[in-house]
Amino acid sequence: MPSSEVVKVRDLSKNKKDKIFEVKRANGYDVYVLNGRELAFYSKKIREIDGKKVPSIQLSNIWSDVPYEGIASEGGVKLKGGKKPEKLLKRIIELASNEGDIVLDYHLGSGTTAAVAHKLKRRYIGCEQLDEQVEKALERLDSVLEGEQTGVSKIANWKGGGSYVYAELLEHNQAFVTEIEKAATGKKLLAIYEKMQKEAFFRYEIDLASFDVKEFLKLELSEQKQILMKCIDKNHLYVNYSEIEDTTYKVSPSDKKLNKLFYSQ
Repeated sequence: MPSSEVVKVRDLSKNKKDKIFEVKRANGYDVYVLNGRELAFYSKKIREIDGKKVPSIQLSNIWSDVPYEGIASEGGVKLKGGKKPEKLLKRIIELASNEGDIVLDYHLGSGTTAAVAHKLKRRYIGCEQLDEQVEKALERLDSVLEGEQTGVSKIANWKGGGSYVYAELLEHNQAFVTEIEKAATGKKLLAIYEKMQKEAFFRYEIDLASFDVKEFLKLELSEQKQILMKCIDKNHLYVNYSEIEDTTYKVSPSDKKLNKLFYSQ
């Protein structure tokens, strides 16, 4: 918003044609007014970005200057939809963090955020549930370590290097979910059910005494699977960190060390 002094000078200059007025300001740049309008100097729009002096305007909350065209194979990972340009992630990461900070992406996808964070010398954590997406992200990060030159590599003067650690959540009930999905016969499902009774976490409202084997085997395979799936407590698909010392889960010494190191950061 213009100061009251600038407004006064604007009004005054309307009656003083072709005369330039100067308004000196202690807390801002000096303003020059001609015929009721402020003069804009092109030099004020020039800024150094990525080592080059270019015309620029103040960033708004609508970013339309980062193109999506040509990013289909960026990072060596092909993705038809949902992929973001590395330049966009570079802007966001640099706005919100400094070198050495931790960047969290809880929907890792094709690994764009992790790749850019690595190139910008940030630490990062990425979480992903879909196996095919995990494979793409790991492939991309391997390329980053090798010094691939797509995306923001040249701007960031990226030459390769560094490392990352890949880990999977330790399964508990999820292991039974996978077995149920793969089972091809009712007898195989019964064997899984017997194992579940010894090791799995059941939903609290499930009455195990009401399970009838003969009636169960009369059902279609898909119905049998639905019944067993409904028994499983989805809150215990994976082993919680708080249970790391429980011998039931047989957590290896190396996994214990990794987890304790991770949560101490």
